[in-house]
Amino acid sequence: TSGTSGCAKHNFVQKLEMSGIIYAHYNYDSLIEDMAKGNGEHLQIFAKTFGCKDKVYNQFRETARRNFSQVVIDAEKKPEVLYQKLKQSMQESYA
Repeated sequence: TSGTSGCAKHNFVQKLEMSGIIYAHYNYDSLIEDMAKGNGEHLQIFAKTFGCKDKVYNQFRETARRNFSQVVIDAEKKPEVLYQKLKQSMQESYA
């Protein structure tokens, strides 16, 4: 199993991923704004779809902000790609 530091890394990840992709689909523009700022309500909720606990939210938001340009460019406005690219960034940052 692979996960992110302090975030979900077990079998229930698939359910969380689906909820994250759906959340990103319906909140894409607001989520992108929060990612650019490195904070915000939409980003906090998105972090929970990764299974992140409150104590690692700062790491999550910093990774989202730091990797914003690359993640968003690669995502090409596709919520499922956005989710996967941010997940990959988390895994690389905290491996």
